[in-house]
Amino acid sequence: MSETAVGLPYQAKESIPLRKALAGAALEGCRFWLVYGVVEFFICTLLPLFQDSLGVANAVTWRWTGILLALYVVTGALTAAVGALSVHLWERVTGSRKPAFDRRVERYAGALALAILFIAGQLLRYRPDRTGQFFLMLAIAVAMALGAACYSDRWEQRLKPVLRPWPVALLLLLPSATNVDVLTEPLFAAGRVAICLAVMGLVVIAAWVWQRVRGPLAGSHHSAARRFAWPLAAMAILAAWTLLISSQRSLNLDKAMAQISGTAHGRPNVVLITLDTVRADHTFVGGYNRDTTPNLRRFAQDGVVYTDLFGAADTTLSTHASIFTGLYPRQHGAVLIPPGESTSRPLAPTFDTLAKILAAHGYATMGLAANSAFFGPFWGLAQGFQAYDTHSLPPPEQTGTAYLRALSRTLLNPFIATQDMDLVSRRSEEINRDAFALLDAVQKKAASFFLFLNFMDAHFPYVPPPPFDRQFLGKDPQLIASDYHELEGLVERKVRDLTVKERQALVSQYDGGIAYEDWQVGQLLDKLKNLGLYENTLILITADHGEHFGDHQLLGHSKSVYQSLIHVPLVIKYPGHQQAAVVDTAVSQIDFLPTILSTVGIPVPPALPGLNLRTINTVLPRVLVSTSYMARGFTHEIATALIANGMKYIDSTLGTRELFDLARDPNEQTNLYRADDPLSLSMRTTLAEWLQKVPAFHPSQNKIDQENVRRLKSLGYVQ
Repeated sequence: MSETAVGLPYQAKESIPLRKALAGAALEGCRFWLVYGVVEFFICTLLPLFQDSLGVANAVTWRWTGILLALYVVTGALTAAVGALSVHLWERVTGSRKPAFDRRVERYAGALALAILFIAGQLLRYRPDRTGQFFLMLAIAVAMALGAACYSDRWEQRLKPVLRPWPVALLLLLPSATNVDVLTEPLFAAGRVAICLAVMGLVVIAAWVWQRVRGPLAGSHHSAARRFAWPLAAMAILAAWTLLISSQRSLNLDKAMAQISGTAHGRPNVVLITLDTVRADHTFVGGYNRDTTPNLRRFAQDGVVYTDLFGAADTTLSTHASIFTGLYPRQHGAVLIPPGESTSRPLAPTFDTLAKILAAHGYATMGLAANSAFFGPFWGLAQGFQAYDTHSLPPPEQTGTAYLRALSRTLLNPFIATQDMDLVSRRSEEINRDAFALLDAVQKKAASFFLFLNFMDAHFPYVPPPPFDRQFLGKDPQLIASDYHELEGLVERKVRDLTVKERQALVSQYDGGIAYEDWQVGQLLDKLKNLGLYENTLILITADHGEHFGDHQLLGHSKSVYQSLIHVPLVIKYPGHQQAAVVDTAVSQIDFLPTILSTVGIPVPPALPGLNLRTINTVLPRVLVSTSYMARGFTHEIATALIANGMKYIDSTLGTRELFDLARDPNEQTNLYRADDPLSLSMRTTLAEWLQKVPAFHPSQNKIDQENVRRLKSLGYVQ
């Protein structure tokens, strides 16, 4: 009879000593989990770089790659050893021993734990749709196969080719990868299932062929070093490949400087910094009670603070297009998902942008942007920049494929901060590092320059680096990006409001991001001073839009024209100006272009609606407009705000009308609009006249490709 049928007395001579058995099980567990980590790295890090032409891996990517691989190896060893030890203890209690069964457990315990925890991660962190449920069943089938191989010698012999480390890892990861379009363009559920089954079939066939070629005992006689050589070599190759791609896409200083003309000399330089998603009332400009912007406050001692800057829109694309063209979104047409359209409209190449105009007058034009979702080539904001760079990051936790990463994160959260696993944009210090290199190089050319920088650390997913993540009270290590999206849906569907603790947690990290950006702004200003460029440089520090934190039952941006989104900070230092001043007059982002051109002595294009902020009349009343094209939870609503004489009127295409007295009600809590009220009627008429007078520009519609859709999803613009 076989050993699987009749147990031997426990006192019988053991074929393998317990210590050696546990060591062997631990090594096999390590190998299964290490191979899984290698395959996961390929799918979650390297493959996204092939999909995203702007993708790079940075220090955060490598930090989490190392942490996860180490965690996997340790977990593999522990789970396998615990499984083998449990069997030995059970046999000691029952007084019987089955050496063949023991060997199978030692071989597959780590792999079985891997499959079970993979499934647990999927169940605990995600709610799979029908297709996801099918892929979950496939993962369960892999776990059942491993369990059968542990239990029965017959099943092990039948399934052995596909129960090696590489097939197990591929069979677990490839279905979920197919489900979230890591390997394919979006397909219907049936198409994804078909591709999944085809890929799994190929894995199974390849495993059987490999078994036939190598023989049934292939690898069993190899030393531990030999068995680990393949996964370690594979990881080294994939890491080298990732480094190569990242280095090739990073800013090449020599190439960048070769593209810069820089024929203008002696004119004032221009530095424009946009702090993505920073509200005025979370900086010193808006009188915030937290000291988030000490460097900006010190900088204001040399410049002019504009306390009433209104954004032209509520999203990065439209606001920057207005900054660069001096036009309202209605005039330049660069908007994300206009009503009734399945496409979006980038900034058309027919417009004269700030960078184009300055380059035409001999300026060296350089741009570095953290927000790759809107500063990539598709959206047209890079027009006119001679040296330009923007990149995205593959998030260490990629929803839909990294189920084990998600579970690992849950286990790690009590011990180490894991929020930067959600990071998808370069940090400000990385932007500054490239900016410093460009400044060093352009100074040697003695050319007048325009440097545009976009910082993004206050943007969702709110992951400032230490110590800024703990600078303000309220951080919740358990609150991560996927939780935010769930909160966003609950709040905006009016299921419930944000709790005090949830808001404190979000705002603590948002403010930490602002403080970190402010520190990097200080570093940049010091660099300009050290290079002797500060005095003769026009410096504008501002934001594109703000952010909702539960006010008006909204989270995020691109959703309204309330003050939380369109009231942003602005501090300007004019060349040679070193006297602090404050301007309370309402101004707009459309004023930036005429202000910059007038200051550096370049004629301002005619018919622009903006004004020169340096000579703006603080007495005459002014009418400003701001527009949201994706208001109130992505319902394709257009909301337009008219600001005049301290009053703000909002008119929506859904029929909603609101009127607020900003002086008395800065948080816009009391709607004063009445259909029979003379002021309401006057504001409504003024907006109607403005819309009739200002023609809408409709550029060609461009379908957003999947590369840009993925970037938008990573930042929460698309669900």
